[in-house]
Amino acid sequence: MKNPILFTVGIFLIAFAILGAFVFPVFQKFRETQAEVKIKKTDLENNQEYLAALNNFYSEFEELKPQLSKIDSALPKEPSLPNFLDFIQKTVGENGLVLTEISFSKTTPTKEKIKETSLELSITGKYSAFRNLLLNLEKSARLIEIANISFSSKEDLEEVPSFGLIIKVHSY
Repeated sequence: MKNPILFTVGIFLIAFAILGAFVFPVFQKFRETQAEVKIKKTDLENNQEYLAALNNFYSEFEELKPQLSKIDSALPKEPSLPNFLDFIQKTVGENGLVLTEISFSKTTPTKEKIKETSLELSITGKYSAFRNLLLNLEKSARLIEIANISFSSKEDLEEVPSFGLIIKVHSY
């Protein structure tokens, strides 16, 4: 061993080369993993913000459910004429009127994909009771359009007047 310093430097160089050959790829892999973890943390934070926004939207939706149910009752998916006719009959009776005739046409779709059913009612009773019936129909949760009103009365004042009413009921 002629030159121990050269030998020591050589050993260090060989050790650094071996260390670099084994440790550098592991260190490189460690840095790549750290970068992936950083990306995953960002994704997780974004997903948590998205979930919080969804939860906020859901809670707002839950608060609006009563109003949405009112819309569903105003414009139901099916015409449900038996239920509506029952409502009409009860409302007419509650207002002191007599329902003498009911006729209805076929349900027809409109441009806005809303179905429209027309009902023609013949009613007898006092004018004030008929006015109350119209007010009750107006206050109804169901979307009702009064298309035509007609009335007739005999010259005999003892005769009860009769009213004709054409109603349009809407559904999906």
